Amino acid sequence: PCPTILNCLLGAKPGCAYFLENRDSPGHSRIVPAAGQGAYEVPVRTLDELVEDLGRKPTFIKCDAEGAEPAIFSGGKRFLRQHRPKLAITTYHNDGDYRAMHELLTSLDYNVAGKGLLFSGETLRVQMIHAW
Repeated sequence: PCPTILNCLLGAKPGCAYFLENRDSPGHSRIVPAAGQGAYEVPVRTLDELVEDLGRKPTFIKCDAEGAEPAIFSGGKRFLRQHRPKLAITTYHNDGDYRAMHELLTSLDYNVAGKGLLFSGETLRVQMIHAW
């Protein structure tokens, strides 16, 4: 099947967010607290809701969402518990990401392995979680 591009963000709960796009440097695009200065409103959906609406059940998910990974996957607990896709999730963006993802996934009975280390400033972080 062909990829499907959806005009939404994924998060812990449905709603809306304001997105400030940086076309010159897409990696610097980000969610901001309010509209203005070029930011526009984007719907936020949960992973549970999205998978249900699409009617397809992914068997593998790779996610590098610049620190939003804990929120994204907390919005997908039902799907993760029922369908158990294999996961590769980055965890180096924020200090607590690895712990948050490890706790969430083990609470859903996933096997979890940390992969790679990143030394940033004075912090050593696990780069990615693989879960099955």
